[in-house]
Amino acid sequence: MPTALAPEVDVAALLARLGAAPRRITSDSRRVRAGDAFAAFPGEKSDGRAFIGDALARGAGAVLWETLGYRWQPEFKIANQSVDNLKAKLGA
Repeated sequence: MPTALAPEVDVAALLARLGAAPRRITSDSRRVRAGDAFAAFPGEKSDGRAFIGDALARGAGAVLWETLGYRWQPEFKIANQSVDNLKAKLGA
C-alpha cells in the first residue's frame, strides 16, 4: 500500500512518479474524461472516495485519495496514491 505524502506535496511530480500524465485533475467523477486524474476526498455533502469506481469507468488515469478513514480497494487496478489532507493540498 502506498504511504501518505508529506505536507509539501508536489502533485504534478507525484503524478509523474505514478506514470500518469493527466491534462487535468477533477474531484467530480461525473466530469472525468479519459486520462484525467481523479481526486477523491470527503466533501460537504458526500465522500468522493465512494465515486472512485465511477471515475475509473469514465476513464480516469490515476487517483489521488484522502488517507484518513479509507482503505484502497485492490480491485481498483490503477495508479493511485494516498495523500494526507488532500483537499487542502490541491487548493481551490
